[in-house]
Amino acid sequence: MKKITSTTCILPWMALDRNADTSDPAFAPCCLYQSEEKSKRSFSEYWHSTELAQIRSQMNKGEKPAGCWKCFNDESLGQKSMRQSVNESRLGPHTDLLDKTSAQLKPLQVKMLSGASCNLACRMCQSHVSSKVHKVWESVGLPLKEPYQYDHESEKIIRENADSLIAWLVDNDHAGHITVYVTTNAMMLDDKLISHLKRFENVVVIVSLDAVGRKHEYIRPGADWDTIVSNIDKLRKNRLNVIVQPVISAINILCLPELIDWCQQRNLHMTQM
Repeated sequence: MKKITSTTCILPWMALDRNADTSDPAFAPCCLYQSEEKSKRSFSEYWHSTELAQIRSQMNKGEKPAGCWKCFNDESLGQKSMRQSVNESRLGPHTDLLDKTSAQLKPLQVKMLSGASCNLACRMCQSHVSSKVHKVWESVGLPLKEPYQYDHESEKIIRENADSLIAWLVDNDHAGHITVYVTTNAMMLDDKLISHLKRFENVVVIVSLDAVGRKHEYIRPGADWDTIVSNIDKLRKNRLNVIVQPVISAINILCLPELIDWCQQRNLHMTQM
């Protein structure tokens, strides 16, 4: 078994990330990695690339790959890095991957971000994450970071594969032993998706709610409280588990007691308690 070194991160052995911080954008082992290569590559091309093989080799030698500087910088400042957090949950179960050759390895995790398009302009959000927040910040003269570049290739991959993957899991009797987590602002529901999700062993729909009624609408401009409540009711009528998860901030801290009461009256579990 290969020795786990002080610079080991399990992600280069198991993950592909369609990295918005990388030119074009291109693939990377994680969302923080910054590649020096500028060429745009496919899934397969990057998984078998010289760059990824070099990252693994350097980590096996206890060296710090240049593109991983963000994690190592956090650690030098005494902060917990994403590398350390990921290793806590995934290195143990997947240590055997460190012994495999590049030809033997297959990606176990794929992450794609199609862009920063969003239907809400949440007040606690940032300009590079939400297209609507970017417009608001621009109009009031706040310092801007450009929104994540819209990635048409990722959008195509997601549309062509996500729905078909769920349908395949259902049609081949795999859904009955799988738990699916869905995070949503509950403004839009897809009836076809709901009908498929009902076939899974367990579905947890995490609804982002920060307050009750008009207060929530103020915190998340574009939200409509009546639509949200109606959609939550629809999810529960379809026997899907719904939990409420607020983003706790100075904007809503005094609204939380009312939100807690609202959830308790409806037997809705609320995280962040």
